[in-house]
Amino acid sequence: MGHHYVSRCYLAGFTSDGTRDGKIHAFDLSNGRVWQTNTIEIAHENGFNAIDGQDREALEKRLSEFEHEVAPILKGIREHRELPEGQVRLKLMQFVAILAIRNPVNRRRQSTLETDVLRASLRFYLSSPERWSASLMDLGLSEASPLAKLTFKEAKAILKPEEWVVKNHPAVFHEIEFHQVDMVTRFLMARNWILMHAPPAIEVITHDNPVVPLPDGVPGNMPYGLGYGSAIAFPISSELVLLGRFDQPEASLEVADKSIAAINVMVFQRACRFAYARSNTFGFLTNSDTIDRYP
Repeated sequence: MGHHYVSRCYLAGFTSDGTRDGKIHAFDLSNGRVWQTNTIEIAHENGFNAIDGQDREALEKRLSEFEHEVAPILKGIREHRELPEGQVRLKLMQFVAILAIRNPVNRRRQSTLETDVLRASLRFYLSSPERWSASLMDLGLSEASPLAKLTFKEAKAILKPEEWVVKNHPAVFHEIEFHQVDMVTRFLMARNWILMHAPPAIEVITHDNPVVPLPDGVPGNMPYGLGYGSAIAFPISSELVLLGRFDQPEASLEVADKSIAAINVMVFQRACRFAYARSNTFGFLTNSDTIDRYP
């Protein structure tokens, strides 16, 4: 079984009985498939937390310990419908930041960027015989290097830029991700949070990238990352959503069904591929301002 990038203790809030062993419905947005499963079978990837060294599972074990500490915090919010304070809130926001940063779609974006840079560099190096020779000197390669022995013609035949793809080992991402987690945690702690309670007629959904930037309500400002200039929606359970902004008082309150239906739309649109819900259908807000069901 792979490593979960969306924690089972989090997905528990969207299962049939509110536990990580309960049933949950998965929606594959690539083909429309809907099926009932459990939290073991979803939101994981082989080797996602693997590291170099003798114990490749060391990071997975540490994250499991951290999630064991977070699980009662999430359960307490679901049961008491209020947010913790102090160090307990800090731990919750660290968890939210991990979900926001450490997911496959962000890793694919990073690898795509590195692939684009590599291909552009190769095209530049191979633009002329003179550039190839100069590039070899710039790279400081020794005469014994296989690359340095290639003529321009040989290099053009072998180093075809469009055939090169960067495929990073998961360990390459860890240092970058956890540095970003620290930064995002500070932004999350700086926000004020509204705990929104869904009415019984509609449930909250989540997905495989569950921290959702939203418009911040200021005309002309659109979501941009997880810092200033955005609001943040974070589904907590089938009944609760956290909404974080910098310019609002904190509250815990009931909201209209259309508010939840609108958040479901934005959650759905941010999914990498899979959405998750307690039921096999959920409400969303249409362009005509009515609530429809999916699928």
